[in-house]
Amino acid sequence: MDILSRVLNYESSIFEEYSSKRKDLIENIKNLKRPLNHSELFIFINDIKAIIEPVKTSISAIDHYFTNTDFKNNASFLEAQELNNLFYLFLGLRLNSGSESELTLETEISDSDSEPSETSESVSESDVSSKSSRSVSVTFSNTNCLV
Repeated sequence: MDILSRVLNYESSIFEEYSSKRKDLIENIKNLKRPLNHSELFIFINDIKAIIEPVKTSISAIDHYFTNTDFKNNASFLEAQELNNLFYLFLGLRLNSGSESELTLETEISDSDSEPSETSESVSESDVSSKSSRSVSVTFSNTNCLV
């Protein structure tokens, strides 16, 4: 099997899975019977936005692909490489910055009664953090990280 066939099969399997999950999502949204309060609506919109934004990114990537038919423009590779370098730089600085044996990044996000400002069209990270019901905890150990 050549590389083109592999890429097409991979893309096809991903698209089939996406289509199936999208159909389930649409059905679920249609079945929402109760009205959502402001807090729930805010979380719902941000959850849907997290689903839609990567599709918009994919559209841009496809547009880039068609403008880069000679495969000379490596901007997407350089952006990914720069992001990785920044991450490793941050991680390295944090791991070497003191006597701590491990770095813990912990974000507790709880529902709050305060509503986001309706006069603001953009949503800040603090607004999202105060409205989401998710909790994230990541621990990096000096002994387990290769930097």
